[in-house]
Amino acid sequence: MQQSTSTVLNVANAMPIVDPDTFPVIEWKGLRVVTTETLAKGYATDAIRIQQNHIRNEDRFVEGVHFFNLKGIDLKEFKNRLSSSESVGKQARSLTLWTEKGAARMSKIVDTDEA
Repeated sequence: MQQSTSTVLNVANAMPIVDPDTFPVIEWKGLRVVTTETLAKGYATDAIRIQQNHIRNEDRFVEGVHFFNLKGIDLKEFKNRLSSSESVGKQARSLTLWTEKGAARMSKIVDTDEA
């Protein structure tokens, strides 16, 4: 009998482990959301790049579907619900929260290996 000398390599990418301390699960209006800063961290880019891509591709994002822009009473309510590890700046006048759909759409625009 002949023995096979070929070797099979598994080249599939391993699923990254998501650390809940780094990427906290937050809900707003019944949807899981992340802040712009958290999204940027996950995509290995800067928050300003996410903001710029959002502005440049405004027509591809629908508020309430892909993101929420919190201001005023909504922002105050949101800040009060967060723990210290998920803090939002005290002086923030607005905050963008990205839904899973919005994060998926942004990943196509950001074009990093992590996205």
